[in-house]
Amino acid sequence: MVYFLKDVGIGMYQNKRVAALLLMAGRGTRAGGALPKQFLRINGKRVYEYALTALKQCPLIDEILLVCHPDWLSRVENWHPECRVLLGGKTRQESSRKGIEALQGDLVLIHDAARPLVSQRILEENIRLAAEKGAVNTCLPASDTISIRKESGGIASIPDRSQFLLGQTPQTFSLPLIQKAHRKALEEGWDQATDDCSLLLRSGYPVDIVSGEATNQKLTNSSDFEILSHFLSKKKRAPSPSLSLKGKTYIILGASGGIGREISALLKEEGARSICASRSSPYEVDLETPSTIVHLFSRIYQEVGEVDGLLNTAGYLRINPLKSLSENEIEQLVNINFRGVIYACKHARIKSGGHIINFASSSFTRGRGGYGIYSACKAAVVNFTEGLAEEEPHLRINSLIPPRCSTKMRFTNFPHEDRSALLPPKKVAESAIALLKDPHVTGSIVELQQF
Repeated sequence: MVYFLKDVGIGMYQNKRVAALLLMAGRGTRAGGALPKQFLRINGKRVYEYALTALKQCPLIDEILLVCHPDWLSRVENWHPECRVLLGGKTRQESSRKGIEALQGDLVLIHDAARPLVSQRILEENIRLAAEKGAVNTCLPASDTISIRKESGGIASIPDRSQFLLGQTPQTFSLPLIQKAHRKALEEGWDQATDDCSLLLRSGYPVDIVSGEATNQKLTNSSDFEILSHFLSKKKRAPSPSLSLKGKTYIILGASGGIGREISALLKEEGARSICASRSSPYEVDLETPSTIVHLFSRIYQEVGEVDGLLNTAGYLRINPLKSLSENEIEQLVNINFRGVIYACKHARIKSGGHIINFASSSFTRGRGGYGIYSACKAAVVNFTEGLAEEEPHLRINSLIPPRCSTKMRFTNFPHEDRSALLPPKKVAESAIALLKDPHVTGSIVELQQF
């Protein structure tokens, strides 16, 4: 049975029924991971889910068919019972052909799952132009110089780049037209197509163009994922349903610091309980000593049972060149900023649906002279948090990245810094509370702006 995303008639454009084909059967070997790239998580969502969300939001699309990697077929069917799921082929051409042969209707929009940031403008222009012309490709002008390589090596020529376009997806067609083109290629034994437009061009059918966008980038290599993750962390998310924190219990590690104290105060205003743990609190813990971390969480579990969340706010910064640091100082930097976070996440007993927020630092993006160990540990916290979010899908696990803040640790290490240029700890605490109220976001890197 075909599931239609919209009520009958809403998705019609000029009396044409539109189907969307999301190709997600590739193996993604160039991304360098064990999983196919479309199933990797970026900021809490699998790559293909970004494109799928965009397709679902398009008012001109009536039906979505997911053409899936064989190893993931049953899981995708369970995750998306609202969509039809089809086993993909060994090549992109075969997967596309299998998808379009399974459809009925007027127009088909074909999109790559590895292009997660397709816009509504691109989708709608594809459908409107294809309804008129029959075949549409999404393209960008080439911005770099194009070089033609000799077979023997070296450059043969440099053509005028204004004549060259970079092909993207979606590509949108009259369904009978693209079905016919695929059948013709199959009959002739031609299986070298890297996209669907080439099948029509091979038959002499013209293809029109919709302007693409730089953000509609295909994820191919590991660096592409890093760029996308950074882009998404800067992008403002749509407001999520806000949970009440009343009656909930949260553990704050490093609660004696400015940010931890502010979080505790805001939790009290929300009607929640905070268990504040530090070296000097009644819930004593030393993040340099794993046994005290184990003891802390065992004690808390005996007293209150599972809690609703854990906030790792503790941090330790010591500015000195590596050669000037003692062994004890190096151990402190690594243990407090990273190893303690690992043990806390391992031993905390958190309810299903609960939260972990691991605090990092804006220095995680680049090592700084004098505090490279601190920067490296904060980068490790971010990576650890993303990995843990995949391991524990029943929890909401995120990294919060404050900018330069007016805290005692900051003043101690940068005594001459202009304090008016620093973010108040309360602003960071408010962002932490907003994350605790969000029932959905996980695996995200939430970078706060200075002001």
